[in-house]
Amino acid sequence: MLTSFRYASFQQPPIQGSNEERRFHDRYSIELEMTYTLVLNGREVGGGAGKTINLSSSGLLIESTSPLSLANASDLDNPWHVKVHVNWPVTQDGLSLEFIADGTVRRCEPPYFAVEVCRYHFRPRLA
Repeated sequence: MLTSFRYASFQQPPIQGSNEERRFHDRYSIELEMTYTLVLNGREVGGGAGKTINLSSSGLLIESTSPLSLANASDLDNPWHVKVHVNWPVTQDGLSLEFIADGTVRRCEPPYFAVEVCRYHFRPRLA
């Protein structure tokens, strides 16, 4: 369920250790319920639930409500892949939609983690 939505036109703080903003796409502050599955070396290693904090066409910031340890998820030598399912607030032809994204965990500061989106699509939400 949509709890808040606002266009994030402001410059967000740079990623730790960087002096410049590296994002090329506008971020939208939106809180939506979601679930995720973490994959390492082609094997599902965990998952959980949470909510989106903001999103763009190339990335998501997620707050996890699951106790899963994400401490090593942003290890750049062996990146974790993630599949994200977001309950989208818009319907199409009366059907609820689901936003599905595949990506890589790029930053992790529990309970938050950032995902670089590789591909995404919308589909009718399964009951």
